[in-house]
Amino acid sequence: MPHNDKDALDSYKKWAIDNKSSWISDQMQDFIPHSMKNAIDLAKRNFGEILSFQNDRDLKEKLGKIFEETTKKYNAFTEKAKNHLEVFYQNGLGIEIAHQPKFLGGERFVYNKLSCGAMFAQQEDKFFPFFYNADYDKVHPELIKTHFPLYNSKSGYSSSISASQEIEYNEARIKDLPLPTEEEINNYLENIKQKYLFSIKAIVENKWQQKLIEERFETTSHIIKSSWAKSKEYPDLFVNIISNFSNIVYNQGFLFLSASDPRYKQLLIPQYEFLLKNQEKYFANYDTIRNKFFQLGINPPLREIKPDLIPFFYECQNPNCFHQRIQLYYESRGSKILMKGICPKCKTPIEFEADINHPDLSDIGLNLTPRVESRQNLVSSTIPIGIHVAGTGEARYYTMGIPIFKNINPEIILPVIYFYNKTTMNTVITRNLEQKLIDLQIPAFLDNLKILMKYTGKFNKLCKKQENEQEFSNRKEKAIEFLKEVKNYQIKLEEACNQYIKENPNSPDSKLVLYYLSNMFGKISKEKHGQEAVFNWIDLSIKNGLTHILDDYKRLYRPWLPPGMEIMF
Repeated sequence: MPHNDKDALDSYKKWAIDNKSSWISDQMQDFIPHSMKNAIDLAKRNFGEILSFQNDRDLKEKLGKIFEETTKKYNAFTEKAKNHLEVFYQNGLGIEIAHQPKFLGGERFVYNKLSCGAMFAQQEDKFFPFFYNADYDKVHPELIKTHFPLYNSKSGYSSSISASQEIEYNEARIKDLPLPTEEEINNYLENIKQKYLFSIKAIVENKWQQKLIEERFETTSHIIKSSWAKSKEYPDLFVNIISNFSNIVYNQGFLFLSASDPRYKQLLIPQYEFLLKNQEKYFANYDTIRNKFFQLGINPPLREIKPDLIPFFYECQNPNCFHQRIQLYYESRGSKILMKGICPKCKTPIEFEADINHPDLSDIGLNLTPRVESRQNLVSSTIPIGIHVAGTGEARYYTMGIPIFKNINPEIILPVIYFYNKTTMNTVITRNLEQKLIDLQIPAFLDNLKILMKYTGKFNKLCKKQENEQEFSNRKEKAIEFLKEVKNYQIKLEEACNQYIKENPNSPDSKLVLYYLSNMFGKISKEKHGQEAVFNWIDLSIKNGLTHILDDYKRLYRPWLPPGMEIMF
């Protein structure tokens, strides 16, 4: 197949923001919203009476118990969470935020997604927010490393698990990664303090502000340490941190679900059996839709697969493999199906046989995990998810995944995909570097910055206006107008900075410009770009203070706000 450079996500955004249709939007008209309110309306329309979920009381009771006990495990079963569990029992629709466990609580975008989900629940009382902890996923760098901005660095400061652990647990299930020891946690925080906090204080002359920053860091460290003390496994540390903010500080009432919970995995076995029985249909749809992407000149977000691939994994049961995933392949043998694969670590071959018409996977069901494209189908088969709050990668995958599975399994109602709005924020570091670049008199830098701030101010004023449903359409149009200009002038700022570096490659001042690009736009490497996607949540805590950490996101998500925009505070 030829290489294609068009991004599938562009088709999502063109329909969501500009009402410009495409083949992708035609396939996903019921799943791509134009605003938060539209997402709610689409979800209600998609589900209608949701009779299958209403009638399956046994499934609902089992899920309710899992939600309750998991949320209690993280000391987050507040009165608001109890109310949301009752919404679930009363046939409410879920708002799903899903992610793998992230190192030291993860990056700021995780808290953006949580805030977005909470605001959906606040706008519609028939919805309940829940967090899907994807602790079955494999260990890879994005989950075991995090970055912090530095005043005098173009790549920031990174903190991660040890190199020896990274090698030992490479490709292992992340749930099997050991919880850091108390000494390791203290060392992580001390190193962050030395490199990151001292960097900030070096540019802050006011002693009172220096003390405030240090106090905020110490308070944040306490949250991480207390979360660690309540944790037994690596994923627990992540969930304890995020649940503290979502349910304790902000009283958002999230329910929590761990994907590796055996009780939940048991509920998925019938859907794994459905996927196995429909393997040929799965591949035919997958291949047809992927080829369609190529025909349209769009880079398919999901990779090429073999015709005999089964859309789920088997976890190796060798203790030394830490549940490493084994890709299964399908072989028809008359009235039987042979599932086979080889563990990539211990090289042990595995084979399982099942009836071709009525496959029974009960003996191995607890050792199965989904592929990226089959996860939503599996989860939506058990939980009535009205809206899924998606990140960049997720939203891109869904442009291919939803058309595949709505053809394979029309009885499963898939969720509306709301692509959260990315944010860039001025911090102590960026404000200081910004002034230095103004002093350098970089051509067009100050002019572009002024216009950028003008449109940022216009959008912020729009968010502060009292809600009026009759004004939603007008405010949405204005928000799109303002935020397109914000993006336009962000690009111009970057271009002005890059042009200065190009013209002054050996100047010490060019280093300042690189530091600004790193801290303002998260440009720490060719692969990493985006302030919110790169930097750890601790940076947000120091900017806003612990009890106001999510305030920026809270005022951002309004009923008229379209998905997939880029916003600056």
